[in-house]
Amino acid sequence: YHRPATVTEAVALLALHGDDADVVAGGTDLLPNYKNRLNNKGHVVSLGGLKTLRELGTRRLGALARLVEIERSEDLARALPILVETARAISSPPLRQHGTVGGNLMLDTRCWYFNQAPMWRQSRNFCLKAEGSSCLVVPNSNDHCYATYSGELAAALLVLGAGLELEGPEGRREVPLEDF
Repeated sequence: YHRPATVTEAVALLALHGDDADVVAGGTDLLPNYKNRLNNKGHVVSLGGLKTLRELGTRRLGALARLVEIERSEDLARALPILVETARAISSPPLRQHGTVGGNLMLDTRCWYFNQAPMWRQSRNFCLKAEGSSCLVVPNSNDHCYATYSGELAAALLVLGAGLELEGPEGRREVPLEDF
């Protein structure tokens, strides 16, 4: 478990650990998956201490802005009501307390077969997403996983023409959400 103090430190940790690292913010998606032993990694990098990612405004939303903060923002309700309505419709109040903008955008795909405990998955054969050779949602599909994406904020942000500011080992860049 790593808790970097800066974005630069978080980027370095993720570069160092590569595919053996997960990122956690609110934890509403990642932690249940870890509990069910779904794609556990050797390293978890927590973004919780990065105050610079908590921005909440009509022009910028930080990756760590909580869904409940969007839901309760009077400024966003006036300027971007679709965003407030979308946040209000996500999951349940306790999960919106912890869920973040970045976490909602980066949700792992969902599949009834994959999102089960390892013993259950082993009894049914593993799917393409988890060490298997075919997608169990669409039988005889040996080259494509049909798990679905369930990040609710993406649609509202796409309608608003949002972009993302990403930071990685090569520096910072801006990417239109539709290209992400």
